[in-house]
Amino acid sequence: MADFGTRDNPYKSAKDIPSNLYYKGDAAVKRAEQLYGPLSYAQKRIVKLEGLVDAHYLDDKGILTYGVGQTNKYIDSGFQAAYAAHEKSARNYIKNFDELPETLQAELVQLDYRGDLALSPTFRRLFNAGKYKEASAELLNHAEYKQRKQDSLFKDGVVKRLEEAQAEVMKFADAIDTKQFLFSKSITSNQFVQIHNDIVKELE
Repeated sequence: MADFGTRDNPYKSAKDIPSNLYYKGDAAVKRAEQLYGPLSYAQKRIVKLEGLVDAHYLDDKGILTYGVGQTNKYIDSGFQAAYAAHEKSARNYIKNFDELPETLQAELVQLDYRGDLALSPTFRRLFNAGKYKEASAELLNHAEYKQRKQDSLFKDGVVKRLEEAQAEVMKFADAIDTKQFLFSKSITSNQFVQIHNDIVKELE
């Protein structure tokens, strides 16, 4: 029989993976940068969320997985290729992607990385229409989220990452509302610059 952790004999669940092969949080980022080089903010965000496993295993849906949550063709092509594909996908789904704050871009890419962006056409439609508050609410109108929320005695990892993405969209919505309100008021150019800078700082 092949050794555990190979493609032919994967660990049956994440719980079975030895601790020396399973990196989480900042340790996962450190290991990823050893393997792949410097990471962007969004890449670090995904690595922290997914963790990094130096072995093959079956995720909680029974899907063969490796590395930074890589499945299917990305098991062999590597994390950088997986990230690039999902960043491109998110950019194609969200029409003003490159104009958004870096933190919100990262959440949209991590949503695509997990498959949530592809599976939520209503969220995409609302977001692209500038209905950001409605889009943030729609993000949690999600069968898997609701089931995991109901089943979890403690905060499930998927529940946590969806709620954090929802909060980031809501923060952006609030900032846009503030900006639109200020444009409707009579303020001096110096006041506008100061308020604009405060909004940008809040989004960082």
